[in-house]
Amino acid sequence: MKKIDEVLAGCRSVAILGHVHPDGDCVGSCLGLYHYIRKRMPEAETDVYLEPFPKEFAFLNGADRVRHEFDTEKVYELCIVCDASDRQRLGKGAEILDRADRTVSIDHHKTNTGFAGQTFLEAEISSTCELLYEMMEEEQVDREIAACLYMGMIHDTGVFKYQSATARTMEIAGKLMSTGIPFTDI
Repeated sequence: MKKIDEVLAGCRSVAILGHVHPDGDCVGSCLGLYHYIRKRMPEAETDVYLEPFPKEFAFLNGADRVRHEFDTEKVYELCIVCDASDRQRLGKGAEILDRADRTVSIDHHKTNTGFAGQTFLEAEISSTCELLYEMMEEEQVDREIAACLYMGMIHDTGVFKYQSATARTMEIAGKLMSTGIPFTDI
């Protein structure tokens, strides 16, 4: 599987988008990716655009930096869409996608239409957060990134009760927990 660092190579501006009515996997994957990019490429301008989301997700570091007003005039070198299966699910974000030089979709929905220039799709995986973890350099996943990814994973697996949770899902959850995240609070 391609690593996210290869996708990001050389980018100076990145927009991160998720689907309308963002849920835990959407918010967690967008913020987890945001923190990963900020850690790996602090010089890159990185913006997350999401519709307002439930206050239950506001505890995540960086939730206050999410832009709810979509700057549809700005042109980004790269637009990464997390957890959205088609262009229509982006709402106003579709305008940002259309203006970007390169587009990437990272998703776990088998209904993904391949709307981006490059698509990373794993339909058998529990969540976009789990897929993102697999694409990240494991040693770079710190507590801040781990909290976002863990929250998305538990959201899309019903706290590991749904059939989508696998042995690999549990292994990744354990690795995320080992970073010191407050998993019982999450």
